[in-house]
Amino acid sequence: MNAQHTSARITVEDVKQAITWRIQTGMHPANSRLPSVRELARELGANRNTVNKAYRQLCEAGVIALSPRNRGFIVKDEGSRIAAADDLQRCAREMIWRAMVAGIPRERITQDLLATVADVYAARCLRMTFIECNAHDSVEMARELSELVGEPIAACVLQDAARRVRALARQNDLIITTFHHLAEVSQIFGEYTDRIVGVDTRPSPDTLLRIARLAGPRIGLVCTLENTARSLRHIIKSYHPDRTVDTALVDAAADVQRLARVCDHVIVTHTAAEQFAQIARRQPDVVAQFCIDEQSIAYLKQRMRQIRLNEHALSTSNGETAYGKRATRKPLPAQAP
Repeated sequence: MNAQHTSARITVEDVKQAITWRIQTGMHPANSRLPSVRELARELGANRNTVNKAYRQLCEAGVIALSPRNRGFIVKDEGSRIAAADDLQRCAREMIWRAMVAGIPRERITQDLLATVADVYAARCLRMTFIECNAHDSVEMARELSELVGEPIAACVLQDAARRVRALARQNDLIITTFHHLAEVSQIFGEYTDRIVGVDTRPSPDTLLRIARLAGPRIGLVCTLENTARSLRHIIKSYHPDRTVDTALVDAAADVQRLARVCDHVIVTHTAAEQFAQIARRQPDVVAQFCIDEQSIAYLKQRMRQIRLNEHALSTSNGETAYGKRATRKPLPAQAP
C-alpha cells in the first residue's frame, strides 16, 4: 500500500485516538511535549492537515495546549483525565450500539454496564506503604499521597522498615519514599527494588515566598537532616546569592543557639520547629513546609496503572476476569412473546 493511499484512510478521529491512548498509558505524561505535526504525520502515515486538525480539536477539548511561544503542543495537567473520559464515552457508545444491533434489550445493557462498574470498583485497592525517617512526616505525607492518588497508603518509619523488609515487600505492591531516602531504601530492600517508587518533595509556594522576602544579610537554617539542609541552602542562595547562610542540625543544641544569636532571620523545617523554639527561646521567621511534586504524582499513578494492566493481562490469560473471578454469563431473561 503506497503512502498516499494510507494517509487518505487515516482520519482525524484515528489520530485523536492514537494521541489520547499515548497520554493515558503515560507515554506522554503531563507537561511533556508532543511530536510535531510533521513528525506525527510521518510516524502514523497520515496527512499533515489531518494531524493538525486532531491537535486543534484536542486543544479545544482541554487535553493538550500550545506550548509557550507556540513551539508545538504539550499535554495539560488534566489532559490524561479528560482523554480517559472521552475515550470511555466513545467506547461505551460503540459497545451499546453493538449490543443494540445484536438485539440485547436496553434493560439488559444497563444492568450489565452497572454490574461491570460495581465489579471494577469492588476490586481490591493496591497495597502501598510510604516510608520516611520520622513518624510525623511519614504519617502526614502518606495522608497527602492518599488524597492525591485516591487510594489508602500506609505510613512506616525508615528504622522500622529496615527491621521487616521481607514482610513489607510481600504485603505491598508499591513501596514509596522521598528522593532524599530513595538510595537508602533501595539498598535496604535489595532484591525488591522493582517495587520502590521515589517522590520529589519541594518547599511549598508559601514557604518560597516567605524566604524570598527576607531582607537581612545573615540567614540561619535549622533542619533535622543534612540532606534537607543542603537542598534548602541551595534554594536560599539562589534567591539571595549575596547573603550569608549558616546551617545547623536541630540535635546540635550549641550550634542552634549560636545561629539564633547571630542571624537576622532563621528558617526552620516544620519537623524541627518545636525543638528549635525550646532551644533558642525565639520563634523562627519561616517554618518550611513541603509538598509533593506534581510530576512525581503523575509517575506514581502511571506505576499504579501498569500494575493493574499487568494483573488484568495475567488473569485474563488464565481465563478469568481482571479481578480473579472466572467469567460467567447470566442467562438472558425470558422474552415476552
